[in-house]
Amino acid sequence: MDNLATFDPARLASTIASFHLATLKDETCLCQVDNQPANILQDGQRYYMVDFGDSIRDFPELDVTHLMLFWAADFPRSLFTDSCRCFLDAYIQYFTIKDTRWQYYLKHNIIAFDERRNKYKKPGGMNPPDIQQSNRQYLHDYSFTKKNR
Repeated sequence: MDNLATFDPARLASTIASFHLATLKDETCLCQVDNQPANILQDGQRYYMVDFGDSIRDFPELDVTHLMLFWAADFPRSLFTDSCRCFLDAYIQYFTIKDTRWQYYLKHNIIAFDERRNKYKKPGGMNPPDIQQSNRQYLHDYSFTKKNR
């Protein structure tokens, strides 16, 4: 996902949801987990996910919130909110995201995301900390049951 000029959040949502659906069993699916932009390849109109070394079976909210944290760290605010809204609107055509799970996994993933960045001495993202925090707050405030999205 190196070229934001051709980035299509809805198409990526369809790709990830299709993967989740293909592995769905008892409300859980295979989650890629390491869904950083370098592990999402684009070839014209298609997206491919690579590097499943950290994959686990869990609820899809785990995977989606983790992906959004990469975006929160790197996408400018307007691109971030527009991309999240577009991705999530497309994704929920395939899956119901539960607000309680969303909040649980978001909180869990923020801790894991920051710990991993510190452990591997990776930069905090292209955005300054205040923008990253604002983007994370947007994710925290996002509701799948209310119309105030």
